[in-house]
Amino acid sequence: MPLVLLVEDEETLRKVLRSLLERDGFEVAEAADGAEALTAVDRLSPDAVVLDLNLPVLDGYDVLSRLRTRTTSATLPVLVLTANGDEASETRALKMGANEFLTKPFRPRALGARLKLLLSRDGE
Repeated sequence: MPLVLLVEDEETLRKVLRSLLERDGFEVAEAADGAEALTAVDRLSPDAVVLDLNLPVLDGYDVLSRLRTRTTSATLPVLVLTANGDEASETRALKMGANEFLTKPFRPRALGARLKLLLSRDGE
């Protein structure tokens, strides 16, 4: 079962997302801020990360930048899930190395489907 690190600061949304991801067959670990996310990546070696951009301590862009500059996480699949749906945010996140970009509100089945696709691409 693939392990997904869910990085979301809003607890209620994190619980909903966890439930959706588990229903889609993922094991889920959680982080509530950017610093926690980096520690969890080192500790857990997840198969993928679902990353919000609006986070306390370190924002999602900082997390993404740090993940991409470390050899242990340079190719870790990252799906950005954010309320920042503008073109500039999407372009910036993709240029920084995000593999997928979804905006909130999102379609629940689309999240699981995109993650599965992302993980299948990573395994090729």
